[in-house]
Amino acid sequence: MTPLRRAARLPSIISLVRSDIMNERRLRILAPEDLPGVLDIERASFPDEPWTLENFLDEMDRPYSVGLGLFEGGTDRAACPPGASAPPASRTSPEAGPLSPRAGRAAPVPQEEGHGDASAREAALALAEILACASRAGPDRPIRLSRLLAAQAASLRGRAGVARPQVSAYAVFWLLYEETHLLNLAVAPERRGRGLGREMLRAVRAISRAKGSETILLEVKEDNLAALSLYRSEGFRATGRRRGYYQGGRTDAILMNLELGPARPGRRDR
Repeated sequence: MTPLRRAARLPSIISLVRSDIMNERRLRILAPEDLPGVLDIERASFPDEPWTLENFLDEMDRPYSVGLGLFEGGTDRAACPPGASAPPASRTSPEAGPLSPRAGRAAPVPQEEGHGDASAREAALALAEILACASRAGPDRPIRLSRLLAAQAASLRGRAGVARPQVSAYAVFWLLYEETHLLNLAVAPERRGRGLGREMLRAVRAISRAKGSETILLEVKEDNLAALSLYRSEGFRATGRRRGYYQGGRTDAILMNLELGPARPGRRDR
């Protein structure tokens, strides 16, 4: 049995995938600063059972979990070079790394009578949310705390009109031994119909091959016809059914897999 693989060396792997991404699209590992936009897509895509901020941060804590984001347009750039360690207040990621929001703020809003009270309420709300982040993370988990605060800071910057990196699609998957488990894949509603879901799926496949996976496994709602069509068109086949897996037992999950074949000797990156 080969050892559990870690995702730490993904920057060089992602560089192999980038050649397949269109000119104005950039693929990198998700950072906490991206999570407000990711959560918007998540809630729009899975309104019945969306992942929470805590769910995404849990995945960032797992050494074998990978969260990829596809970004379009703008001047999105990483605050740390690929593969570098981030400063204490941000997540380590490659183009994949923590992002600094694009410079510039929205034009100041003229102050009106009573506006100061609204600003004070907004500041109090921000402080309450930050304190809640700290209490959830706990003093013995500084990395978790820094990620929570980075995500919250990005959300607050968005409320203040500061431009933030805009994710168009994302995928979360595990690299486990010879298997890749695709846990989550979604595309922003306004970006659908442009092949971004297929781009993400192919990126997952390319990274899985490079990391030595022989199979990609996933579960999809039986009534998610668009996703089923995409997976089948990319070579996935249905292998079973999990009864009552979604929506509190009301909807079945279709189990699917894609066989990548044995990794060639000397090509595994663990």
